[in-house]
Amino acid sequence: AKEAEPLLSDFEQRHQALRNCVAKLPEKDRDIVRAHYESEQPLVDVSKVMGRSVGALKQVLFRVRRTLRACIEHQLAEGTTNA
Repeated sequence: AKEAEPLLSDFEQRHQALRNCVAKLPEKDRDIVRAHYESEQPLVDVSKVMGRSVGALKQVLFRVRRTLRACIEHQLAEGTTNA
């Protein structure tokens, strides 16, 4: 349990940072992320609902994941995950 405690704390900090960073995304990007990841819809289904091609959604998700990764790393380095 003592060994797992730091891992849990790190996970919780990363999860909070992810929530903070997702909230900062433009609404259209948040909608795509939520449709694909939270609803676990395949990109084909998301593309039909959003009226965009699967290729376009892949590009958006690539860019969003890169943006989220940078945001999370910045928040963890700054210690601002509690915001």
